[in-house]
Amino acid sequence: MPRVRKLAAKVYHLVQITTSLDSPTVARSLQTLEIRKIGNQNRPLPLFFGGYLPSLSSVRFSGIPNWTPNHFTGLKELSIEDVQQVLPIDTLLDILEANPTLEYLEFWKAEPTAEPTTRHVTLPHLRQFKFSSGSPRRLLESLSLPSTCRLELTSVVLDSLDQSIFQHALPAKSLLNIKDIEKLTINIGDGIDGIEILGEASTTTFRLQVSSMARKLIQSTLGSFGPLPVASIRELRVQGCRALEYPDPEAWKPLLQSMASLDTLWLVKSDCEPVLRVLETDPRSLPSMRSLCVCSDQLPPIQAVRSMAQERCKQGRPIERLLVVCRPEVAEKWNGLVDVFGVVEVVRACEVPPLTCTAT
Repeated sequence: MPRVRKLAAKVYHLVQITTSLDSPTVARSLQTLEIRKIGNQNRPLPLFFGGYLPSLSSVRFSGIPNWTPNHFTGLKELSIEDVQQVLPIDTLLDILEANPTLEYLEFWKAEPTAEPTTRHVTLPHLRQFKFSSGSPRRLLESLSLPSTCRLELTSVVLDSLDQSIFQHALPAKSLLNIKDIEKLTINIGDGIDGIEILGEASTTTFRLQVSSMARKLIQSTLGSFGPLPVASIRELRVQGCRALEYPDPEAWKPLLQSMASLDTLWLVKSDCEPVLRVLETDPRSLPSMRSLCVCSDQLPPIQAVRSMAQERCKQGRPIERLLVVCRPEVAEKWNGLVDVFGVVEVVRACEVPPLTCTAT
């Protein structure tokens, strides 16, 4: 195999490739190695080509129970997905320490064990780090990343009533790397079992999911944004909230008051009247908001929107634009609000452009 540059294999049993990859054949030109296992056999991977892969720069494993017999060095890309055997964190740090040249790193359902460690590994060239698992906290606390590294974090916290959920899920250093959140989505009970927070910043996207429908937990999550720079958010999307689980107005106040730069608010398929009541009665909530966008396939809260807009006009904080995405049969009712909004746009559909957050 002296001229092969990329080797990609999808196998049911690892024994299918073991005999062909454990020989001392020299693969001088191999640059990319991808192995995806879809069966249940748990035989560990062999030592590839006698361990001599001088040109290898990209490795992607999926469903592999044990690949640590291979000691890669000089990698630029490493992706580990859906592992069947959890690696000790020190073993994982050994691998990263041997590859300071890494530019892309991804762990999907491949969280290391959480035992304490005092080790610290620097990845000075890392440009993108994707982590999707229970909590990236332990691993991130052991890494030094450049400030320009783009983090894409997905964290799931189960049934936690911790008042500092973000601190629980993410270490301080990763929070500090989130310098200017531009968009935020709060999704409650719409296709998920709990509350989901999605954020997009210049160098970070993150998703925090709390798996519980308890009202106290949802309100606790809304109150846990303290360490995040929410003052920079320009667009907020609140979606998927059913009235039964929806937090009351007081739960929203601290978050809405902290968003001093917010220009656009989306209320998507939700019982949004608690948020509208806050915007109507509290002059400190979303002081810079100029656009309100409502997407609803149910009875629209037209009177609540009118009342909120009229009160903000009296306070000297008018909303200049109303965008409504709704069913055709209720479109005309929204046009009656043109007297309290400078511009009213009605779109006869229920498709809303998604937040461009790539963390999965």
